[in-house]
Amino acid sequence: KNGAVCTDSSNNPMVAPTMYHCACAPGWSGINCETNIDDCASGPCMHGSCVDYVGFYGCTCEPGWTGPNCQNNIDDCASAPCVTANGVQGGTCQDLVAGFVCACYPGYVGQNCEIDFDECSSNPCVNGGTCIQFVNFYTCICAPGFDNSPAGAQDCAVLIDECASNPCQNGGTCVDLV
Repeated sequence: KNGAVCTDSSNNPMVAPTMYHCACAPGWSGINCETNIDDCASGPCMHGSCVDYVGFYGCTCEPGWTGPNCQNNIDDCASAPCVTANGVQGGTCQDLVAGFVCACYPGYVGQNCEIDFDECSSNPCVNGGTCIQFVNFYTCICAPGFDNSPAGAQDCAVLIDECASNPCQNGGTCVDLV
C-alpha cells in the first residue's frame, strides 16, 4: 500500500511463516504503510501555519516573516523608507514585524519623515517681518525700524530706537517714527 515493498516468508527467510513485513515509502508508517506521517507534528513553522504532504511539509508564513520555516523577520527597513521627497534621509528606521517606524530627525515629520516641517507656519515674525524657512529653523527679515531680540529670538519684536544715539544736532529734537 502507498508504494510500500512487502515481503512474506516465501521470498524472505527472515520473515516468520504466515507473516509479512512492509518497508514503507518515505512519509508512510504502520504495519501496512497506511498512515501518513504528520510532518507538521514537530511544529516546524515558527511564524506560520504548516501544511502536511506525504513525506514533506510546507509553511505558509504570517505577514512579516519569510524562510522555509518562517524563521526570518523581513527587514522592512532595507528599502530605506525614512526619506524626504527630495531623497534626503529624514530619520532612522526601526524594523518591526510586518512594518517599520521612522524616528524623524529634527525638522522632519510624517510617517516616513518625508515632510520638511514648516517652522514659519506659526507666523513667528511679528511687526511685518518676513519668515524664511529652512530645515529645522527659520529666520526673520525684519521691516525697517525693527530687529530681532538680543537674546537670539528670530521674531522682529525689538523696536529700534533711532533716537538713542542722539543723532539730532544744534538743539534738534529726535522723533522716532516707528
